[in-house]
Amino acid sequence: MDEQAFGDFIERWRPRLVAMGRERYGLREDDAEDAYQAASLKVFAAYRQGRMDLEHPRAPGYLLQTYDWAIRDYWRTIARKPLPSSWEEEPARPDGDPTLPAEQEDEVLRVRAALYALVPEMRAAAEARLAGESHRELGSRCDLKPGAMLVRMRIAWDFLRVALQQ
Repeated sequence: MDEQAFGDFIERWRPRLVAMGRERYGLREDDAEDAYQAASLKVFAAYRQGRMDLEHPRAPGYLLQTYDWAIRDYWRTIARKPLPSSWEEEPARPDGDPTLPAEQEDEVLRVRAALYALVPEMRAAAEARLAGESHRELGSRCDLKPGAMLVRMRIAWDFLRVALQQ
């Protein structure tokens, strides 16, 4: 087992992975770097156990998949953080439609609370999906590629769904 060869392998892919985290998932530089470090540790553990060969043509794919998992773990962790204490109070009922039954008002408030539990980047994507915006429209407004926005909207939707099930 050659740790220097592993270090060279990981460093060779670092710029691409960090750029992917920033462009595809919209991570900040330090968050993309943290996900890279987490993926590196997982891949190194597999390498030490003999489950990974650096010369195998699929080794970069394994690193890429592990990085993708690390980013998803990061978003799950962020989405599960508790609400700030200011949001734990009973929110006031909206002065909206008087014909809206109380149960539906409660549901609207529950969705709003779940939205505010998301990080701002994911909140904007989830709100856009709830409003019926397409990923192309939102991507062009946010200066992101449509594919990157679609991934962001799907992840945000998953986190919102999990938050509402709790």
